[in-house]
Amino acid sequence: MISDDCDNRDLESIFDNEKKSLEEGGVIRLSCFIRYLEMCAEFRKTVYRGHSQVGWQLTPSLFRYKNLPDNEENAFKEIEAVHPEEFLKDNTTLERLVRMQHYGLPTRLLDVTRNPLVALYFAVVRDVDKDGEVIFIEVPEEDEKFFDSDTVSCIANLAHMPKRSKEFIKEELIRWFLKLRDLSSEENLKYCELLREILLKSVKSIIPIFSYFGVEDISKNYPSINNLIKCSNNVITPEISHFFHRINEGDNYSYEELEKDYKSFFNSYAEKIKNYFRTEPNAIGLFNEIPDIMRLIYFIREEKPYFKRIIRYSDLLRVIYVKTKQNNPRIIAQNGDFLLFGLTSNMNNYDDNTKIRIKTKITIKEGNKRWILRDLARAGITEDKLFPELAYTAKNILNKYTYQDE
Repeated sequence: MISDDCDNRDLESIFDNEKKSLEEGGVIRLSCFIRYLEMCAEFRKTVYRGHSQVGWQLTPSLFRYKNLPDNEENAFKEIEAVHPEEFLKDNTTLERLVRMQHYGLPTRLLDVTRNPLVALYFAVVRDVDKDGEVIFIEVPEEDEKFFDSDTVSCIANLAHMPKRSKEFIKEELIRWFLKLRDLSSEENLKYCELLREILLKSVKSIIPIFSYFGVEDISKNYPSINNLIKCSNNVITPEISHFFHRINEGDNYSYEELEKDYKSFFNSYAEKIKNYFRTEPNAIGLFNEIPDIMRLIYFIREEKPYFKRIIRYSDLLRVIYVKTKQNNPRIIAQNGDFLLFGLTSNMNNYDDNTKIRIKTKITIKEGNKRWILRDLARAGITEDKLFPELAYTAKNILNKYTYQDE
């Protein structure tokens, strides 16, 4: 007699082999796809997207056109200028982006659906001579946001920013992440220099020391030197008072001794300063004083006057899942939501800031597309149901009662 444990292991093996076979061989009919969904029941929060061709990237329509990302701001303003009445009920940039996407203007939104059968429909309805695929996208809880989220506002309002500003912000983000995350020995040296300048600017009698160390004014590189001085007061432990006291002794303290103490002191505290910038609001405060970030905050506060003028630099590089308002007949019919992209063009470029992942993909062979499309029609998944606007309904009725030449 076989034990229950052995039975379970055998069943799991059969289960895994069948799942692998479907992933590699593709879905033949709708029933196969539903069987595969049963096998994926253990997945966490999942949304779906159907591609009519295998290999397409998860890239918002904005980034699929060569010059459009550089003119996102102009395109956004122009469509609203020509048809202002269409946007009267939209209170946020996200709502405007959703409407623009609805009418065919490419945006930084990527359509996804909570209904896997809807994704399957989009995988089979076009490009009948090409293999299609359904992509299963896993969404961690921290990357799932409602339409009124502050993070959503920060990312969506990038659409207002000119090309120059977005490029500068991206460069600043890279610079901050280099400083705050992966510090090489050379960058640690820069932190030592920064710390030295903070301290020296805090000392009253510093003219001789300035000349000795060749300190330059860093106010050009940092928007607020006062924040840096505050940083020194918050971070440096009381032992620094001994260092300052010896500096001010003057006659009894040679430059050689000063240099020796200087090196010892900064070797000890460079890491502490680095961690302070990494973990405390000071780093975020400095980032938010960059003029282009202040401009972004201006647009955010137009829709959210209460916004605290604090943008986390990591948020602007994220891809987040947005649970949008279900106030659009097409969104309702398609069980639709969106992935909102920051300063990244596709999910193949994600990093640690974005935890949204492609969980798996399943292929639909070109020869099976028409059969699956018929199966979906029997299940009520048709063009006129997913696109409930009058124009699509009229088209469906025309196809129903007439024969059209191919």
